[in-house]
Amino acid sequence: MRILVRGLLIKKNNIVMSNRTVQFESKALALSSPISIEVKPATTPRIHRLMMWLDSYEIPIVRKQTQLVRNPALKILAILFNHLGNGWVYPLWVGGLLIFEGSKAIPLVIVASVSLSLAHLLYPKIKSFIARPRPIDRYPDLCQLLKPLDLYSCPSGHCMSAAAISIPIMMVLPNLTIFVLLVWFLIGWARLATGHHYPSDLLIGGVMGSIVTWPITQLYFTG
Repeated sequence: MRILVRGLLIKKNNIVMSNRTVQFESKALALSSPISIEVKPATTPRIHRLMMWLDSYEIPIVRKQTQLVRNPALKILAILFNHLGNGWVYPLWVGGLLIFEGSKAIPLVIVASVSLSLAHLLYPKIKSFIARPRPIDRYPDLCQLLKPLDLYSCPSGHCMSAAAISIPIMMVLPNLTIFVLLVWFLIGWARLATGHHYPSDLLIGGVMGSIVTWPITQLYFTG
């Protein structure tokens, strides 16, 4: 059975999503024609319209980045930094700081961990409220290198986490700023190149992480 659900903004397991049509495949029953079911958008109409408007301007940027990963080297780079942004980069950061800075890095690790934890308390609720479909879900012609970790696109949890970790490091160890910004940029680019996010998702995620981590870092280190 194939069910076409128009307007549904979800993707899970064997459900293929777009803002217009969702196809659900089932071998349990066989019908001669698809069933169409009209449903309301997954978020408020005003936010839904705003996201659709942004999508129309941002999808050319996403499409161009996804085309870049046809290059084998860039494909490997995108996959690598996606996996690092999933969380693997942060133990590496902690290990490197402890090795090179010793006990001086412990307060920095504490601040970054607290900031990251607080940001992730807010993040799921905001993401579910906005309920913006990912580019690869709205535009199935985009190359899908990796499966996304969750349903929605905005804000980017990867960029939010990168901001929550990177800002304390740059404030306390400014000599690492260029390197930290490079890693942050590559994580964000990788999210575009895999079609998981729009540019505004990255921006909003970065702003969220910054808003959480900046006052905590200032309070801890400057009192």
